[in-house]
Amino acid sequence: MNLLNFLFNVDKWDDIELFGYSIGTYSIMMIIGILLFAKIYFYRLRKMGTDEKTIDRLTIITLIAGAFVYLGASFFDTLWHCIELSLTTGEPFKLDFNIGGITFAGGIITGIIFFFIIFPFGMKFDKNRSINYMDQVVIGILLAHCMGRIGCFFAGCCYGKETDFFLGIYYSEAGAVVHPTQLYEAAFLLLSFFVFFFFVKNYHTESYLISYGIFRILIEFLRGDDRGASPFGFLTPSQFMSIVMILGGILIFFLRRRVLRKELEKYHQDPESVTPRIRYYEASYKNLFKGLFNSCNCPTCNNKMKLSWHKDITNVNEVELKNTEHLVYLCKECNIETEIK
Repeated sequence: MNLLNFLFNVDKWDDIELFGYSIGTYSIMMIIGILLFAKIYFYRLRKMGTDEKTIDRLTIITLIAGAFVYLGASFFDTLWHCIELSLTTGEPFKLDFNIGGITFAGGIITGIIFFFIIFPFGMKFDKNRSINYMDQVVIGILLAHCMGRIGCFFAGCCYGKETDFFLGIYYSEAGAVVHPTQLYEAAFLLLSFFVFFFFVKNYHTESYLISYGIFRILIEFLRGDDRGASPFGFLTPSQFMSIVMILGGILIFFLRRRVLRKELEKYHQDPESVTPRIRYYEASYKNLFKGLFNSCNCPTCNNKMKLSWHKDITNVNEVELKNTEHLVYLCKECNIETEIK
């Protein structure tokens, strides 16, 4: 018996009975993913020092872009399946929205494009910082997409090719033991989330598009489900869209550098015309576990001190600030801070 077959019976997890109602596992995981996305997104924005009014505007912009994520995911999956139908039957191409489901790659490409289109209208006073805010979006997307792939695993879609690999799992939809490519992708997304959240300080958007694009090209070689057909026979639809994502990441990298260079030139001409931005922040997590497992008493009142974040904003250059954070022990009654040793 394969390991995952021993741990899971996928056919039993497609739907869950809750209060007499049958709820799809995929829908539950999607809801969890959206909630985690919102939590991470707002957390990151506040860590950047974003005021609440700006957060409200960004929420509306992100919700509108999110609607286009779904529309794009639906449109492109329909497109690929209609192309496949035309190639296999020899009939003229016709776009039929009764065919197909959703494809994540098509949705994320559409959502990012429309985020950048909508952003200048909702953030006229801060329109040059769209890429910086998109950096915070993609970190939340990584965790939400991870939950979505786990939902795909239980729903029985997006599975891999037949295999005798020890992680293979039987899918009634495929009628064979196949690669659980959904879990492979979920593991990659979860690892990427931790790397981006804790270690990558900037260039999140382009790093995400390029790294995920490369991974998706590779994982497609293990996929065994029906994903339609691309206009290029040697590429699957997702590989074609992944190449678009990689090229988009490279383009955003050079656009970011150009915007920053212009702000520096503008600052040198008129320093008061440019408001310094917090481009990224650094946080010291190496003393996190020390603080959790050790304790410290206040030297004045002898009460147990609590963990607290200490912030220190420094200049990177004329138009960029760095928000450095680390944990300290704090006594709120005496207002005394002590470094974690």
